[in-house]
Amino acid sequence: MQFSAAAYRRICREFLSSTPGLIAELDSAVRNNHQDKVASLAHQLKGSMGTIGAVVLSDLAHRLGGARTQGISSQELMGEILREYARLQEFFESELAGGPA
Repeated sequence: MQFSAAAYRRICREFLSSTPGLIAELDSAVRNNHQDKVASLAHQLKGSMGTIGAVVLSDLAHRLGGARTQGISSQELMGEILREYARLQEFFESELAGGPA
């Protein structure tokens, strides 16, 4: 999928403005062991990241959504999500600034 430069910059700005709140809310739900909320927020993150092509973060969110039933550590997956999010955040900030960081 190709985007115009303006559309791409809009996607970058949207990621940077909307994703931090979702990540923080998801992290809080994981830390407080609110499994239903974790599943719901992880599903939301998976969809929004899949839409913009952030495949790794989308996959991690998918795995987190099913962690409880699969015996996977939600804390460890959340750590991976936070690291991948930070990497993407740096990338999108760099893109808006006009080049590599």
